[in-house]
Amino acid sequence: MILPDADPCQDFFKFACGTFIKNRPLKPGILRTNIIWVLKEDMEETILTFLNNVPWNDTATVADKRVYNAYKLCMETGENGIAGLRDAVDAMGGPPFAAKSRPSLEKLIELTGGLSNPFYYAYAKPDKEAPEEMVYKAECIRSQSEGDIARRRELVKQIAKKLAYDFGEAYFPLDDDDLERGLDSYKNFIPLFTFFRNGYPIFKLNRDRIALIPEQYFEDLNRYLEDHQVEAREALVIQWFLDQLPTLGNDYETIRKTYSSPYDYKPLDTYCLDKILKSHPRWKDIILLERHYRQQDFESVHIIRESPWADAETQKNAIEKVANVEVFVGPDWTPWSRSLVDEYYRDFPATADSWYAFQQKVKHFDGFLHYNHSQEESQARPEAINDFYSLRFHWALLTPPLYHVDAALELQYGALGFIIAHEIAHTIDPGWINRDTQVLAGDEDEGQFAEQVECIDHQYGNATFPIVSSNHTFRQPGNQTHEETVADNAAVRAAFRAYRNERRRLYGRVEPKLPGLDAYTPDQLYFVAAAMFHCGEHSDGDLEGYMADEHPIGYIRVNEMMKNSKDFSRAYKCPLNSPMNPEKKCRVWRHKKI
Repeated sequence: MILPDADPCQDFFKFACGTFIKNRPLKPGILRTNIIWVLKEDMEETILTFLNNVPWNDTATVADKRVYNAYKLCMETGENGIAGLRDAVDAMGGPPFAAKSRPSLEKLIELTGGLSNPFYYAYAKPDKEAPEEMVYKAECIRSQSEGDIARRRELVKQIAKKLAYDFGEAYFPLDDDDLERGLDSYKNFIPLFTFFRNGYPIFKLNRDRIALIPEQYFEDLNRYLEDHQVEAREALVIQWFLDQLPTLGNDYETIRKTYSSPYDYKPLDTYCLDKILKSHPRWKDIILLERHYRQQDFESVHIIRESPWADAETQKNAIEKVANVEVFVGPDWTPWSRSLVDEYYRDFPATADSWYAFQQKVKHFDGFLHYNHSQEESQARPEAINDFYSLRFHWALLTPPLYHVDAALELQYGALGFIIAHEIAHTIDPGWINRDTQVLAGDEDEGQFAEQVECIDHQYGNATFPIVSSNHTFRQPGNQTHEETVADNAAVRAAFRAYRNERRRLYGRVEPKLPGLDAYTPDQLYFVAAAMFHCGEHSDGDLEGYMADEHPIGYIRVNEMMKNSKDFSRAYKCPLNSPMNPEKKCRVWRHKKI
């Protein structure tokens, strides 16, 4: 990871991440490259290798064979093309471009063309504070960029025209005027989308983009959908139809490559693997667990998560809140055994006439299971709901380079320890403080907290990222990212203190050096490990997305966090007022011991 020729006191991101970026350059058509993408690629390679060997694997289970059949069906669409598509669309209520749909074509294109997903998921659960009341939550809608909208507009048009030729005009109309009329005005708001946007009650997003929604909104939405069943149904058909583009066969490949965004385009094998990973999470976790992880990985991570993060906080209420955080490692469900996974897949659809028909079978199967599951959840006792903040970390974090059971303390605490501390620090970030009025003790505390957050906002809002391709710089609004940046600054100090305490307990004042890295002290390597999670490179298209993102870009995130750390400056002996050691430092949470 370390680029030895770089000066850590001038540009720590370059020093800590330079070698990673050099060895993993950004590939054409890829939005970004970072540690998470590396871990994702490793997991995908493991799953793909396993799937390809299932037919010759004597120990393959029922689950393995069912998932392999699904993958095989998806891959065969490259040869079979649109065979089976017509039946699948009919099963969903008819084609979106049929003659009977022409009056609403404009609305349909507007709805699906400007959104990454025209619908969202909503649910209700008993309120933790008042169990007799229900809390209604909904996932918010995000628009796509203008460039993505323009590309999708032309893609929809070209695919629709080819389908009209292949299926016949009676099924998909080949009327250019009708298509153009809808496509030319598809960016206008339509009634349903307008209702989602303008009908939304006032709310405050948390960092997961989940908003509390009153019951009346859902009643109004249900009434509206009853009055606009055609638009809602056909919009869903188009969204599903667009999702199937990679499976339309080789005849459609040129159109897809020409009119898709380079970041949206997926070859068939990538598309099929993505579908398997998303549709079969329990099976995927079993395969990865059997091949990647050891029990001691899960046991030893407790050493990190039980470290005294709470000692880094000042107010008693904040300390209590942080101390009550419960940390889990694994998926957001109870892991299943091999036997349970196989039992689940015994009733799972074995095959179908086409990939499209298979997906319909799976939807019916999943719908039945989800209905039963939701019935069980709705009968859960309100008092069984946890009254503390809980965190769950994916197993992928327990893989090198982020974590290894035998790694040195400075690397464990700097990488995984920093990530855990960061997530725990979100319990007292500006967003949570605004919602939890019990954390700050009084007006004086509130004023000091706001003043320190403003310091962070100003610092990060004036930080720039050099764009090499255009010789320009990139900047994000500080108040847009402060929930993440405040958590970063608290985490890098808290994890460092926990690491120093554990090292002192194990080694006293001795500082054991790592073979091959003996030019660096353990403290220096801690900060390299803390930066590692954010190492990466970004495309121009990715930067566009960051303009509305609450997460700072990695370059800014690493350097600005280190500028506020006195521990960092001491570790690298950075001169005062050097780029990485400014005299003025922002610090929201304080403690007399650190």
